[in-house]
Amino acid sequence: MLAFEPAARAHALLVRNVQANQLQQVDVHRAALGRLDGDVTFYEEEDDPATFRMSTREGRIPGSATTVPQRRLSDLVTEDVDLLKLDVEGAEEDVLDDLVRSRAIERVDQVIVEYHHHLDPARDFLGRFLERLREEGFACQVTGRQPVATRVERTPTFQDVLVHAFRSHAPG
Repeated sequence: MLAFEPAARAHALLVRNVQANQLQQVDVHRAALGRLDGDVTFYEEEDDPATFRMSTREGRIPGSATTVPQRRLSDLVTEDVDLLKLDVEGAEEDVLDDLVRSRAIERVDQVIVEYHHHLDPARDFLGRFLERLREEGFACQVTGRQPVATRVERTPTFQDVLVHAFRSHAPG
């Protein structure tokens, strides 16, 4: 099992949890995931090290910028993957693009993605993201909530959308 956490304090906690629970064969990396290998700017809020909004996307969170390693997930997907869980705070399209271009996506049976829809209100790529999964042989279930007030305003507002993509194993 592979796990990735770019935030220093969250990474340290993840490592302690793996050790405390005596989990075997869990490889924890302190790295962000993205389209390219290298160093990337990472934004986190020092006063709230447990926040879920830390990101490689500037403007996702007010706070300090540090540099962390970024890895291509495809380099590490060398055998079949039953379940890939992604919560990469705005880098969903980059990670999927890497997996598709490298063909590592063919080794993945299921994907659960917390897709950050309208993280940038000018970008509306959820449909394209879902279509790309469909083109790779996945069916999708999507869950999201929208406050009534935003329906009235008719303006793009941020949404966490849960995407469960899976390959059909139905006979015939």
